[in-house]
Amino acid sequence: MWNLYKKELFSYLHSMLAYVFIAFFVAAGGIYYSHYCLTYALMDYSNYVLMSIVILLIVVVPILTMKLVAEERKQKTDQLLLTSPVKVSFVIIGKYLAAETLFAIALVIAAIFPVISGLFGTMNYGALATGFLGYFLMGSALIAVGIFLSSITDNPMIAAALSFGAVLFMFLAENAVQNIPSRPRYTIVFLLLVVAIVAICFYIKSKKTWLSLCVFAIGVVCIFGIYAWKAELYEDGVAQIIAWFSVLARFDDFAGGILNLSSIIYYVSFIFVFLFLTIIVFKRETGRQGAVSMSLAGIFIAICLVANVVVTKADFSYDVTSNQMYTISKQTKKILQGLDKEVTIYMLSAKSDANLIYKKILQQYAKTSKNVSLKYKDLEQYPNFGKKYLSDGETATEGSVIVTSGEKGRYVSSNDFVSYAYDYYSGSQYPESLNIEQKVTEAINYVTSDETPIIYELVGHGEISLGSDVTTKLENDNYQVEELNLLTAGKVPEDASMLLINGPQKDFTKDAIKQLKSYMKKGGRLYVLLDPLADELPNLNQFLEAYGITVDSGVVIEQDTSYYMQGQPVFLVPEYGYHTITTPLQNDNLFVMLPMAGGLKIQEETEDSDYTVTALLSSTEKSYLKKDLESDITKKAKEDEDGPFVLSAVVEKEEEPQIIVTYCLNQWDSQINEYSGDANLNFFLNGTNYLNQQEDKISVRAKSITTEYGVYTEFTQKVLSTASIYGVPVIVLAIGGVVAYRRRRL
Repeated sequence: MWNLYKKELFSYLHSMLAYVFIAFFVAAGGIYYSHYCLTYALMDYSNYVLMSIVILLIVVVPILTMKLVAEERKQKTDQLLLTSPVKVSFVIIGKYLAAETLFAIALVIAAIFPVISGLFGTMNYGALATGFLGYFLMGSALIAVGIFLSSITDNPMIAAALSFGAVLFMFLAENAVQNIPSRPRYTIVFLLLVVAIVAICFYIKSKKTWLSLCVFAIGVVCIFGIYAWKAELYEDGVAQIIAWFSVLARFDDFAGGILNLSSIIYYVSFIFVFLFLTIIVFKRETGRQGAVSMSLAGIFIAICLVANVVVTKADFSYDVTSNQMYTISKQTKKILQGLDKEVTIYMLSAKSDANLIYKKILQQYAKTSKNVSLKYKDLEQYPNFGKKYLSDGETATEGSVIVTSGEKGRYVSSNDFVSYAYDYYSGSQYPESLNIEQKVTEAINYVTSDETPIIYELVGHGEISLGSDVTTKLENDNYQVEELNLLTAGKVPEDASMLLINGPQKDFTKDAIKQLKSYMKKGGRLYVLLDPLADELPNLNQFLEAYGITVDSGVVIEQDTSYYMQGQPVFLVPEYGYHTITTPLQNDNLFVMLPMAGGLKIQEETEDSDYTVTALLSSTEKSYLKKDLESDITKKAKEDEDGPFVLSAVVEKEEEPQIIVTYCLNQWDSQINEYSGDANLNFFLNGTNYLNQQEDKISVRAKSITTEYGVYTEFTQKVLSTASIYGVPVIVLAIGGVVAYRRRRL
């Protein structure tokens, strides 16, 4: 085999065709490299350049494979190979590896330029290597198909035409299935046709009618047996079978930065199957040997299919993107694995037109839980689909999502999938964070919840309104927010899941405190946010003291420059305590920011204490509590108290949550929350979910979008652009010309 491999490789390298191919491939890649990586300074070579040059394989594969076997038949040298002591399998593999080597040489040369780009910016070499691996595997699979098609004819041009058509079909397979009928009976007819073709192939190879009829009969029994066992497998079956041949769809994972074992097995299976079929065709065996060969081919294909199914279900994949863009969080996986209801996620788009990033993320939901299915609904074909889940005056948009479970459903607009920030220098907006996981998981929580917990927002004491942003977030987490005035209501409603006291400016009456105590004795939950600039609230403070929390009047001043921002010692970036509420924020490197916070103290626990108080947010030992709020001087005075101070704490009784107190009111200001990267709002939502004993909802938050850019001088751009489009290809052609000239002189 080694000698055959060298012979085929040298035959490539001694012909001008190989050098033309390499030069063409490198130059075409250089054009896209120059446009995206140099002109726009984008570092994501795989997603922009490799995805753009996949179209080259339509030309590359026929060039590399059209003569590999067809030429042997045309020159009648195939008989020599069949009678030689070298096994036919070694002959085919040697030819295949020679074509592979030439293809790999072109890829290695093309890879020089993104590696050089890494010197001018932050290059994710893991994602780059994954992209090139995927491109190599996809090209290798198509080359295997090409060599098979070359083996069924003795005309290289026909072989080239067949390869061109096959590659084009595999690229367009996903688009070609949009209008195929989805009913099971069409799948049955399609499978019967496939079985008939297989039976005919058995007859051609074995020349035995009875064996071919047996093969056909077994296939028919299997088709109808599977239908009787699980008819839903045949729903939309034709489209799924054809789409399975879409090699380009599998490459999307590699280009996006996902190293997926199922995609690797898919390409390797393609290679092995078509090389095996090539060997069978090349041998031209008939009769008994032909029947054996066909049987082995059937067994081999079945093994490959089973391997693909098993590996796909196991979902062995690794996200090599810098911020794990396509990987759903552990918390979402926990929610999905705990589902006991069927959930369907409908993406309002044709599968082939769906946003690649959104599609990859939603596929993770279906792979994680057997109770979740992902379906696509093209709005052009189903314009009224999901209308009952839309609000009055709302219109479904392309690429949006509808999540359903039973009769409940929620529409999630694609406009909410990405959050944008404003660039004050350029005067334009740019994508800041990806919210699709957050929104879809919230929708799943909503549709699978049997009840909607009610949060009562207390009014009547000068409380600050939550605002529409916070209320919307709570509603997305499947809460209902209602106002409650204790003075007029007389008591806390029985259906209260939690009470929220948001920055009261006036103290509670003794009667209101009595109602709070009664509510808490019945197992109530309370979230309190205090304003350090408000008047003293002796009744409310005394109520909190009964739970181990003392409220000190004053504003915390931080002297450790690492724990305040914007040069303002009152704009605190507190330390986290260890708790379920704060751990997700720490893991995601999110920092809560508290402008103008007051100080709390946790009372020492005694043997008679019923409650455990845990600090969630704290200032440092260098901080102090400014007592004189009217003073313009932030310097520490004699009456000021030394830190550290607790800024937020949670009260628990026998590990059951009771109360959360945060001594800061302005944390929800939109600009401050934006500074914190949504950490402030996430901290509140995590606390709310913890109090309501819905910890599964904690920490499913947005992911930041990072686009890496290179920094090139004008001279560097011109040099790299010229070298990639003209320089290297010309050098390759020059080498080819010298080789061809010297060969002609021999």
